[in-house]
Amino acid sequence: MRAARESDRTGRSVQVRCEDGDIAIIAAAMGGSARLGSLLFKRPRPFSAPEVRTFERSAIVTGIVLLSIERIAQSAHRSATDAISALARGTSDPFAGGALRQQPGASAVTWPLTMMLVDVGELPFMQVAAPARAALTGRDTIFAEFNGDLVVATSSERPLDVAERLSEELQAATQRRLTIVVSEPVAAIGEAPLRFESLRRCVGLVRGLGQQGRIVSESAMAMYATIFAGGPSDAVGAFVRATTGPIIEHDLRKGSQLARTLAAYLDSGRSLSKAAEQLGIHVNTMRQRLDLVGQLSAACLDPVHGLETHLALRLHLMKAGG
Repeated sequence: MRAARESDRTGRSVQVRCEDGDIAIIAAAMGGSARLGSLLFKRPRPFSAPEVRTFERSAIVTGIVLLSIERIAQSAHRSATDAISALARGTSDPFAGGALRQQPGASAVTWPLTMMLVDVGELPFMQVAAPARAALTGRDTIFAEFNGDLVVATSSERPLDVAERLSEELQAATQRRLTIVVSEPVAAIGEAPLRFESLRRCVGLVRGLGQQGRIVSESAMAMYATIFAGGPSDAVGAFVRATTGPIIEHDLRKGSQLARTLAAYLDSGRSLSKAAEQLGIHVNTMRQRLDLVGQLSAACLDPVHGLETHLALRLHLMKAGG
């Protein structure tokens, strides 16, 4: 390290004798005024003056190459940041005319695409940027920070696989699983801002359900997220308790399956036979469970309250992982 700093300071190579007796030559690879790396070579015999000059020229060339790579990476990052911002705001089509493809190191993202929102919580973006870069290596995917969120856009045909890779890399780097919400396909720039806002609402709902750390699809969450958008943090829990509290409490105390039974009944359009078949139980067992539901909460079987009961059960089962 001392030899590298000396080479950095003087702009020349430095030779040092190693513990094994070999001679090492080190030269800083400079990019402008910054050291981008160092070249090191070692061998038993000393280096001649011509060899030193050749080695130093190699360090200069290496610095030029590294600087070019760094500038390409910075350009690609700026392009990705601008593209993600345009998608979230809907200001302009960042992929129109293949403009992004014409830049060195740029992406090949095209319409239709899938957007993803990663809830990084209090983590600084720099902590998640490196694992995101490791996971999102394809040219069909870009990512950037937008208003504190990690936003991904991909035209991969397998977006859930992309989300899985990203989740694994983020978990390895941060020692926690982060929530990733995956959008429905976005066909054009006009849809993108609405999709982004939907993803943000879904992240809020996942927090409200206490289900952070999952990969979830927008399609499964969007309706519920829209209903509870802008409410207090415990709005979902309060709604579920107020609507189906006696049933859920009975399940917790007795280990019964009343909530799942009632949900299946409502899912099947209040058909006893279809719900029983779905649950794999006898129709008489189904009828007995619903009788108990009626005793605990008559409102839960009242068609007048069917919509809110069904919604509360879906939210409860979603939180329970079922």
